[in-house]
Amino acid sequence: MNISGFDVKKALELAIRHQAVIMKKLVNDMPLFVAKDESIWKCVNVTNSNAKHSKETLDAVHKYISSTDGWSAMKNSQSRYQAATILKKSCLQQHALGDVLQILQIIIVRKKWLLPHSSGWQPLSINATAVDATAVAVGEARS
Repeated sequence: MNISGFDVKKALELAIRHQAVIMKKLVNDMPLFVAKDESIWKCVNVTNSNAKHSKETLDAVHKYISSTDGWSAMKNSQSRYQAATILKKSCLQQHALGDVLQILQIIIVRKKWLLPHSSGWQPLSINATAVDATAVAVGEARS
């Protein structure tokens, strides 16, 4: 997004002043700005689609993306990052954002529940066959 006349430095200063954002220092005093209630996650390989996550975690994601509200939110997301923040706020609150990005990778690459377009994230589609088959396999009601 390109907004003419937008000053990122002033926007960050204002966000810090209003306590919406906090600044943390990384190596060599490099600043990192995060939302007030967010924390920096442990180092996670977010592209690891072979990572292990509990069945309950994946079931929670499955239930959410199978719902009307969940599917609508995911479909309207503009990036993987935005999709991950939606999942974190809706059904994975106890997980760090790095873990949620990894879970998103799993449901795209291994589970194939979400099908991003080959040219990028949008248009996003849902693999109804995979979602329905998973629901039947784990004995859940179809949404």
